[in-house]
Amino acid sequence: MQPGGVAIHAMHPVAHVGQAGSGHESHIAGADDGEIHGLAPFGYRYPHPASSIPPANASIWLHLFPPAGGKVAAMSPSLSSLTIVSPHLDDAVFSCGTLLERTPGATVVTVFAGTPRDAPLTDWDRQCGFASAQAAMQARRTEDAKALAMLGASPVWLDLLDAQYGGAYRPEDIEQHLAPCLDRRRGGMVAVPLGLFHSDHQVVHEACLRLHAGHPELEWLCYEDALYRRLPGLLQDRLASLLRSGWRLTPVIAPTSASGAKARAVRAYASQLRAFGEGGYEDTDLPERLWRLERHDIG
Repeated sequence: MQPGGVAIHAMHPVAHVGQAGSGHESHIAGADDGEIHGLAPFGYRYPHPASSIPPANASIWLHLFPPAGGKVAAMSPSLSSLTIVSPHLDDAVFSCGTLLERTPGATVVTVFAGTPRDAPLTDWDRQCGFASAQAAMQARRTEDAKALAMLGASPVWLDLLDAQYGGAYRPEDIEQHLAPCLDRRRGGMVAVPLGLFHSDHQVVHEACLRLHAGHPELEWLCYEDALYRRLPGLLQDRLASLLRSGWRLTPVIAPTSASGAKARAVRAYASQLRAFGEGGYEDTDLPERLWRLERHDIG
Protein backbone atom coordinates (compact mmCIF):
# COMPACT_ATOMS: atom_id res chain seq x y z
CA MET A 1 0.00 0.00 0.00
CA GLN A 2 1.15 3.51 -0.82
CA PRO A 3 -0.50 5.82 1.74
CA GLY A 4 -1.64 9.23 0.63
CA GLY A 5 -2.00 12.38 2.67
CA VAL A 6 -3.92 12.72 5.91
CA ALA A 7 -6.66 15.34 6.05
CA ILE A 8 -8.10 16.43 9.41
CA HIS A 9 -11.54 18.04 9.26
CA ALA A 10 -12.19 20.78 11.76
CA MET A 11 -15.41 19.26 13.16
CA HIS A 12 -14.28 15.63 13.35
CA PRO A 13 -11.04 13.76 12.60
CA VAL A 14 -10.87 12.11 9.20
CA ALA A 15 -7.94 10.07 7.93
CA HIS A 16 -7.60 9.97 4.15
CA VAL A 17 -5.46 7.09 2.92
CA GLY A 18 -4.54 5.33 -0.31
CA GLN A 19 -4.70 5.89 -4.04
CA ALA A 20 -7.44 5.58 -6.65
CA GLY A 21 -7.68 2.54 -8.87
CA SER A 22 -9.24 1.72 -12.22
CA GLY A 23 -10.94 -1.24 -13.85
CA HIS A 24 -13.91 -2.54 -15.78
CA GLU A 25 -17.58 -1.56 -15.70
CA SER A 26 -19.52 -1.80 -12.47
CA HIS A 27 -21.56 -4.83 -11.51
CA ILE A 28 -23.49 -6.38 -8.66
CA ALA A 29 -23.18 -10.13 -8.24
CA GLY A 30 -25.75 -12.73 -7.40
CA ALA A 31 -29.07 -11.03 -8.15
CA ASP A 32 -32.20 -12.66 -9.51
CA ASP A 33 -34.25 -9.64 -10.56
CA GLY A 34 -37.45 -11.65 -10.68
CA GLU A 35 -37.40 -12.35 -6.94
CA ILE A 36 -36.33 -8.99 -5.52
CA HIS A 37 -38.43 -5.96 -4.68
CA GLY A 38 -37.77 -2.33 -3.70
CA LEU A 39 -35.52 0.24 -5.42
CA ALA A 40 -31.76 -0.31 -5.19
CA PRO A 41 -28.60 0.97 -6.95
CA PHE A 42 -27.88 0.03 -10.56
CA GLY A 43 -31.40 -1.12 -11.36
CA TYR A 44 -31.63 -4.05 -8.94
CA ARG A 45 -34.33 -4.15 -6.31
CA TYR A 46 -34.53 -4.82 -2.59
CA PRO A 47 -37.16 -6.83 -0.70
CA HIS A 48 -39.37 -4.99 1.76
CA PRO A 49 -41.46 -7.28 3.97
CA ALA A 50 -40.27 -7.36 7.57
CA SER A 51 -41.51 -10.94 7.74
CA SER A 52 -38.51 -11.96 5.63
CA ILE A 53 -36.23 -11.39 8.64
CA PRO A 54 -36.18 -14.45 10.92
CA PRO A 55 -36.49 -13.85 14.66
CA ALA A 56 -33.27 -14.24 16.63
CA ASN A 57 -33.06 -17.10 19.11
CA ALA A 58 -31.63 -15.07 21.96
CA SER A 59 -31.06 -18.15 24.12
CA ILE A 60 -28.09 -19.21 21.96
CA TRP A 61 -26.52 -15.79 21.51
CA LEU A 62 -23.31 -14.80 23.28
CA HIS A 63 -23.35 -11.64 25.39
CA LEU A 64 -20.52 -9.41 24.23
CA PHE A 65 -22.33 -6.20 25.13
CA PRO A 66 -24.09 -4.83 28.23
CA PRO A 67 -27.91 -4.70 28.28
CA ALA A 68 -29.70 -1.72 26.75
CA GLY A 69 -29.27 1.20 29.11
CA GLY A 70 -26.11 -0.29 30.58
CA LYS A 71 -22.81 1.54 30.57
CA VAL A 72 -20.37 0.93 27.74
CA ALA A 73 -17.64 0.75 30.40
CA ALA A 74 -19.16 -2.57 31.45
CA MET A 75 -17.73 -4.12 28.29
CA SER A 76 -14.56 -6.13 28.75
CA PRO A 77 -11.36 -4.17 27.99
CA SER A 78 -10.65 -6.28 24.90
CA LEU A 79 -13.94 -5.12 23.36
CA SER A 80 -13.74 -1.46 24.33
CA SER A 81 -12.04 -0.45 21.07
CA LEU A 82 -13.91 -0.91 17.79
CA THR A 83 -12.93 -0.70 14.12
CA ILE A 84 -15.59 -1.25 11.46
CA VAL A 85 -14.61 -1.99 7.87
CA SER A 86 -17.20 -0.47 5.53
CA PRO A 87 -17.31 -1.06 1.76
CA HIS A 88 -19.05 2.26 1.00
CA LEU A 89 -19.77 5.60 2.66
CA ASP A 90 -22.95 4.52 4.46
CA ASP A 91 -22.62 0.77 5.03
CA ALA A 92 -21.19 1.00 8.56
CA VAL A 93 -23.95 3.28 9.83
CA PHE A 94 -26.72 1.42 7.99
CA SER A 95 -25.51 -1.97 9.28
CA CYS A 96 -23.87 -1.10 12.63
CA GLY A 97 -25.11 2.33 13.69
CA THR A 98 -26.27 1.14 17.09
CA LEU A 99 -23.02 -0.74 17.65
CA LEU A 100 -21.17 2.51 16.88
CA GLU A 101 -23.37 4.47 19.27
CA ARG A 102 -22.73 1.99 22.08
CA THR A 103 -18.95 1.96 21.45
CA PRO A 104 -17.81 5.61 21.53
CA GLY A 105 -14.50 6.42 19.89
CA ALA A 106 -14.83 3.78 17.18
CA THR A 107 -13.08 4.05 13.82
CA VAL A 108 -14.83 3.35 10.51
CA VAL A 109 -12.54 2.47 7.60
CA THR A 110 -14.36 2.93 4.29
CA VAL A 111 -12.66 1.09 1.45
CA PHE A 112 -14.32 2.54 -1.66
CA ALA A 113 -14.19 6.24 -0.81
CA GLY A 114 -12.05 7.39 -3.73
CA THR A 115 -13.13 10.24 -6.00
CA PRO A 116 -12.99 9.38 -9.73
CA ARG A 117 -11.35 11.86 -12.05
CA ASP A 118 -13.05 11.16 -15.36
CA ALA A 119 -15.90 8.76 -14.63
CA PRO A 120 -19.19 9.53 -16.40
CA LEU A 121 -22.30 10.29 -14.38
CA THR A 122 -23.97 7.00 -13.39
CA ASP A 123 -27.71 6.41 -13.20
CA TRP A 124 -27.44 5.95 -9.45
CA ASP A 125 -25.65 9.27 -8.94
CA ARG A 126 -28.23 10.97 -11.14
CA GLN A 127 -31.02 9.54 -8.96
CA CYS A 128 -29.17 10.87 -5.93
CA GLY A 129 -29.34 14.36 -7.43
CA PHE A 130 -25.74 14.84 -8.59
CA ALA A 131 -24.39 16.33 -11.79
CA SER A 132 -21.03 14.54 -11.68
CA ALA A 133 -19.29 11.61 -10.02
CA GLN A 134 -16.85 14.01 -8.36
CA ALA A 135 -19.67 16.00 -6.78
CA ALA A 136 -21.30 12.77 -5.62
CA MET A 137 -18.23 11.50 -3.77
CA GLN A 138 -17.47 14.87 -2.23
CA ALA A 139 -21.01 15.10 -0.90
CA ARG A 140 -20.94 11.52 0.37
CA ARG A 141 -17.75 12.17 2.32
CA THR A 142 -19.36 15.20 3.92
CA GLU A 143 -22.44 13.14 4.78
CA ASP A 144 -20.28 10.35 6.18
CA ALA A 145 -18.28 12.67 8.43
CA LYS A 146 -21.51 14.19 9.74
CA ALA A 147 -23.18 10.82 10.38
CA LEU A 148 -20.18 9.33 12.16
CA ALA A 149 -19.71 12.43 14.30
CA MET A 150 -23.29 11.96 15.52
CA LEU A 151 -22.30 8.49 16.76
CA GLY A 152 -18.96 9.52 18.24
CA ALA A 153 -16.93 7.71 15.56
CA SER A 154 -14.04 8.77 13.31
CA PRO A 155 -13.84 8.05 9.56
CA VAL A 156 -10.85 6.74 7.63
CA TRP A 157 -11.31 6.98 3.85
CA LEU A 158 -9.31 4.81 1.47
CA ASP A 159 -8.88 6.18 -2.05
CA LEU A 160 -10.20 3.16 -3.94
CA LEU A 161 -12.96 3.48 -6.53
CA ASP A 162 -16.22 1.62 -6.11
CA ALA A 163 -17.50 -0.64 -8.87
CA GLN A 164 -19.86 1.89 -10.41
CA TYR A 165 -16.82 4.06 -11.25
CA GLY A 166 -14.84 1.22 -12.79
CA GLY A 167 -12.98 0.10 -9.70
CA ALA A 168 -11.94 -3.56 -9.99
CA TYR A 169 -9.78 -5.09 -7.28
CA ARG A 170 -8.70 -8.52 -6.12
CA PRO A 171 -9.05 -9.45 -2.44
CA GLU A 172 -5.27 -9.22 -2.07
CA ASP A 173 -5.37 -5.63 -3.36
CA ILE A 174 -7.89 -4.66 -0.71
CA GLU A 175 -5.90 -6.59 1.90
CA GLN A 176 -2.81 -4.47 1.23
CA HIS A 177 -4.77 -1.25 1.69
CA LEU A 178 -6.56 -2.40 4.85
CA ALA A 179 -3.55 -3.98 6.56
CA PRO A 180 -1.99 -0.73 7.86
CA CYS A 181 -5.33 0.27 9.40
CA LEU A 182 -5.47 -2.95 11.44
CA ASP A 183 -1.73 -3.04 12.16
CA ARG A 184 -2.16 0.12 14.22
CA ARG A 185 -4.66 -1.59 16.53
CA ARG A 186 -3.46 -2.97 19.87
CA GLY A 187 -6.37 -5.26 20.51
CA GLY A 188 -10.08 -4.60 20.59
CA MET A 189 -12.78 -5.56 18.15
CA VAL A 190 -13.07 -5.38 14.36
CA ALA A 191 -16.40 -5.79 12.54
CA VAL A 192 -16.38 -6.64 8.84
CA PRO A 193 -19.16 -7.22 6.29
CA LEU A 194 -20.47 -10.68 5.51
CA GLY A 195 -20.21 -9.57 1.90
CA LEU A 196 -23.75 -10.12 0.66
CA PHE A 197 -24.86 -9.53 -2.93
CA HIS A 198 -22.76 -6.53 -4.07
CA SER A 199 -19.39 -7.20 -5.71
CA ASP A 200 -17.74 -4.44 -3.65
CA HIS A 201 -19.03 -5.99 -0.42
CA GLN A 202 -17.87 -9.44 -1.50
CA VAL A 203 -14.29 -8.42 -2.28
CA VAL A 204 -13.98 -6.51 1.00
CA HIS A 205 -15.29 -9.55 2.89
CA GLU A 206 -12.74 -11.81 1.20
CA ALA A 207 -9.92 -9.36 1.94
CA CYS A 208 -10.88 -9.30 5.62
CA LEU A 209 -10.79 -13.10 5.78
CA ARG A 210 -7.23 -12.92 4.47
CA LEU A 211 -6.32 -10.47 7.25
CA HIS A 212 -7.84 -12.55 10.05
CA ALA A 213 -4.88 -14.88 10.68
CA GLY A 214 -2.45 -12.00 11.08
CA HIS A 215 -4.46 -10.38 13.88
CA PRO A 216 -5.20 -12.94 16.61
CA GLU A 217 -5.19 -10.09 19.14
CA LEU A 218 -8.47 -8.79 17.71
CA GLU A 219 -12.00 -9.99 18.37
CA TRP A 220 -13.47 -10.52 14.89
CA LEU A 221 -17.14 -10.00 14.12
CA CYS A 222 -19.08 -10.13 10.87
CA TYR A 223 -22.09 -7.87 10.43
CA GLU A 224 -25.01 -8.55 8.15
CA ASP A 225 -24.97 -6.07 5.27
CA ALA A 226 -28.04 -3.87 5.70
CA LEU A 227 -30.63 -4.00 2.90
CA TYR A 228 -28.87 -6.89 1.15
CA ARG A 229 -29.35 -9.20 4.15
CA ARG A 230 -33.06 -9.35 3.32
CA LEU A 231 -32.61 -10.94 -0.09
CA PRO A 232 -33.94 -14.51 0.09
CA GLY A 233 -31.30 -17.13 0.88
CA LEU A 234 -28.22 -14.89 0.68
CA LEU A 235 -27.38 -14.97 4.38
CA GLN A 236 -27.89 -18.73 4.65
CA ASP A 237 -25.76 -19.37 1.58
CA ARG A 238 -22.94 -17.22 2.93
CA LEU A 239 -22.93 -18.88 6.35
CA ALA A 240 -22.91 -22.34 4.76
CA SER A 241 -20.10 -21.37 2.39
CA LEU A 242 -17.98 -20.04 5.25
CA LEU A 243 -18.52 -23.22 7.25
CA ARG A 244 -17.39 -25.35 4.30
CA SER A 245 -14.30 -23.14 3.99
CA GLY A 246 -13.22 -23.65 7.59
CA TRP A 247 -14.88 -20.69 9.32
CA ARG A 248 -17.17 -20.88 12.32
CA LEU A 249 -19.68 -18.06 12.84
CA THR A 250 -21.51 -17.86 16.15
CA PRO A 251 -24.36 -15.35 16.61
CA VAL A 252 -23.81 -12.73 19.29
CA ILE A 253 -26.33 -10.41 20.89
CA ALA A 254 -25.96 -7.02 19.26
CA PRO A 255 -26.38 -3.88 21.37
CA THR A 256 -29.71 -2.04 21.34
CA SER A 257 -30.66 1.57 21.93
CA ALA A 258 -33.84 3.61 22.15
CA SER A 259 -32.08 6.95 21.73
CA GLY A 260 -32.82 7.37 18.01
CA ALA A 261 -29.17 8.24 17.34
CA LYS A 262 -28.81 5.67 14.57
CA ALA A 263 -31.94 6.89 12.77
CA ARG A 264 -30.62 10.45 12.87
CA ALA A 265 -27.24 9.33 11.56
CA VAL A 266 -28.89 7.37 8.74
CA ARG A 267 -30.77 10.51 7.70
CA ALA A 268 -27.44 12.31 7.35
CA TYR A 269 -26.92 10.32 4.12
CA ALA A 270 -29.57 12.44 2.46
CA SER A 271 -28.41 11.93 -1.12
CA GLN A 272 -28.51 8.14 -0.81
CA LEU A 273 -31.93 8.15 0.81
CA ARG A 274 -33.28 10.31 -2.00
CA ALA A 275 -32.50 7.55 -4.49
CA PHE A 276 -33.70 4.71 -2.25
CA GLY A 277 -37.09 6.38 -1.95
CA GLU A 278 -39.64 5.99 0.83
CA GLY A 279 -39.45 2.52 2.33
CA GLY A 280 -36.29 1.64 0.43
CA TYR A 281 -34.09 1.76 3.52
CA GLU A 282 -36.45 0.58 6.26
CA ASP A 283 -34.11 -2.32 7.02
CA THR A 284 -31.86 0.18 8.82
CA ASP A 285 -34.57 0.51 11.51
CA LEU A 286 -34.52 -3.22 12.29
CA PRO A 287 -32.22 -4.93 14.81
CA GLU A 288 -28.59 -5.32 13.86
CA ARG A 289 -27.17 -8.84 13.73
CA LEU A 290 -23.55 -9.78 14.40
CA TRP A 291 -21.57 -13.02 14.20
CA ARG A 292 -18.33 -13.96 15.95
CA LEU A 293 -15.80 -15.04 13.28
CA GLU A 294 -13.33 -17.84 14.07
CA ARG A 295 -11.30 -20.42 12.16
CA HIS A 296 -12.07 -24.06 12.85
CA ASP A 297 -10.66 -27.42 11.81
CA ILE A 298 -12.83 -29.06 9.16
CA GLY A 299 -10.59 -32.13 8.88
